[in-house]
Amino acid sequence: MPLGEDWGDKEILWGRGFAFEELLGSSTRILSQESTMSALRHATRMGFAALLFAVPAASQAVVINEILYDNAGADDREFVELYNASKSPVDISAWELRLWDQRNATTYKRKYTIPANTKIAAGGFYVMGTSKVAGVNQVLGAGNLFENSQEGLVLYNPKGKRRVDSLCYETYRISATATWHKSIINGDGIWGAHMSSNTSPTSLSRVLDGYNSKSGQDWVLRPETPGKTNNLSSGAVLFDTFDKGTPEAVHKGWAGSFIPPVYIDPTKTSKHNPQVIPASPQGGKCLVIYDSYDNGGNAGVLLQRPQRDLVVECYVYIEASNATQTGDLEMWSIGVQGSTTTFFDYPDPERSFGYKRNGNTGVSATYVNSSKGSALYLIDHNDGGSDWTVLGKIVVSKGKNDGWQRLRLEVNGNSAGLWLGGKMGSGAGEVVGGRIARPTLGDIYAGSRESFKKLGANRPLTIDDLRVRPSVGAVGYYGSASATTVGVVDAFVATPPVLGSKGFGVTARRLAAKSPALLILGAGRSNLPIATMAKGTSLYTSPVFIIGARSDAKGEAHFPFPLPSNSSYANFLVNWQVFALDSKLSAPMPMAASQGIETRLSN
Repeated sequence: MPLGEDWGDKEILWGRGFAFEELLGSSTRILSQESTMSALRHATRMGFAALLFAVPAASQAVVINEILYDNAGADDREFVELYNASKSPVDISAWELRLWDQRNATTYKRKYTIPANTKIAAGGFYVMGTSKVAGVNQVLGAGNLFENSQEGLVLYNPKGKRRVDSLCYETYRISATATWHKSIINGDGIWGAHMSSNTSPTSLSRVLDGYNSKSGQDWVLRPETPGKTNNLSSGAVLFDTFDKGTPEAVHKGWAGSFIPPVYIDPTKTSKHNPQVIPASPQGGKCLVIYDSYDNGGNAGVLLQRPQRDLVVECYVYIEASNATQTGDLEMWSIGVQGSTTTFFDYPDPERSFGYKRNGNTGVSATYVNSSKGSALYLIDHNDGGSDWTVLGKIVVSKGKNDGWQRLRLEVNGNSAGLWLGGKMGSGAGEVVGGRIARPTLGDIYAGSRESFKKLGANRPLTIDDLRVRPSVGAVGYYGSASATTVGVVDAFVATPPVLGSKGFGVTARRLAAKSPALLILGAGRSNLPIATMAKGTSLYTSPVFIIGARSDAKGEAHFPFPLPSNSSYANFLVNWQVFALDSKLSAPMPMAASQGIETRLSN
């Protein structure tokens, strides 16, 4: 019996003489979207707080905590900072800092040895560097202590004959045939290039003192703090209209790689505002991230404590008509859960320009404007490197979605979403989303880079009315999925569950190709084993609403479910589960099912 065919007074959702309603119970109803939400009005409201900090993964006693390996000019401010994350002093006498690079593939090329009778107090720091470094504990030389290009650093304990910690930087330079780094690199290492300006000194720091998930994503661009904590104390919520600042003055709440972010009056040309643009919908002054000295790359970092699940909203000015000549190019990013490096080399989302040096990590909204066209991308950079994933693309057209636009970037658990247009605090507007590989702590960052043949034609990254807050929506997974003949059913939400979002929905993978599938929307969790289906199948929610779909040739099914914009539904819990038919299964009812998904709706 085909999908959707009537059987008496019931709707048959798929055939083989089996009514899905009989399995789920006679109380199952096919409801309208508004009726479904009304049925959830009395659902339990979940009161869990958003996760702001994570416990440092694989915490160890002593780590390399901060590094400055290249500063402008004489390289005379270089240093490495060690940190003792344990609750007891650690004797580091005779430990070695070994330096590796690909010009010597059999052993390290040189080392610095820590003197006898040296201990790091619990929660303390030990700084090795030049004499110009504030608070230096061990002077290693006058300058040029480390390579300015790719290198590996290994903290080694010769007594225990063990590697204590290690990192590799500028790993984009490492030859594909090199092997020296394989035993000491963590993830993709620190991919991009860093250089500390003498007027805006920065370093590469662990996102929290001692935070060590053994990934390049642990490292962020921050103001240098040798011998002092990396931790930032400012709150998790921020509302900044930028109207209290003086045009052309540096914003003290941000750090910058070469030129820190600066206030501008958008209606007047100035050093940091190359052409007049209208005031934003909020009005008043704006913020630009821009290297006005040579129009090269520049990065900015919001000096706010790192977060994992969060919402970043702002107005951003999008120029879609200025790249008129062949070779004209500008790119900018606004990112979360990560960082970028000082030069902000071009991100190149679709790998169409041949750039590979960008140091973005985490998740970003990245804009590309060239003579070939303009688009805004949602990118999962994970821990950096060349293996980024484009989760979605919004084409930008002159007169349609350019000029001042609301931008919303939200990450919650493994779900990320990007909205363009619509009102602040809503899910309205164009939206793309997807699942990220590695949610973690990180900073809010921005970067821009441009190259225009006509002087002054560029539009620096310009934002207004910045709003940062924890993501109060939530996405959780529970129970165990069962398997089709293709593999274990994998279902996930397309974006964070924001009310008013037209792009919300559920995607399922590893289904039998071109076969029926069902999405169940339910209220509350349950756990009802179904012995007549594939081994390990359970019903994980009490059904309220059921949607049918058919998988494509790749075995994927998509269930769009636009969420209503009614803010009274905020904090409602909604549960989801996918069931999929696979005629090759030997079970009496040849179906398999996903885990349960629990979402908490938010504005």
